Amino acid sequence: MLIAAGSYAHAVTAATQLVLKSQLLARLERWLLPAMSGVRDARCLRQLDCAAALLQLLTWSQRQQLDTVLPTHYTVLTGSRLPIQ
Repeated sequence: MLIAAGSYAHAVTAATQLVLKSQLLARLERWLLPAMSGVRDARCLRQLDCAAALLQLLTWSQRQQLDTVLPTHYTVLTGSRLPIQ
């Protein structure tokens, strides 16, 4: 039964990823085009920050939730903020 549940979960995850990819492709002009405004050559294209472009799709509330669930830094006892890699 665990194998079937695992297979089902994998199928749902794969289906979700396909839907997300198709939605992102359908909205390319909304999230990718503004980020490409300064791209003139392959070097600039390699430096394109796709994560920042995708974050522009989120509302402020969604970004706050994302930062809570998946923080980019953590604070140590000394008060320093260290990046999570």
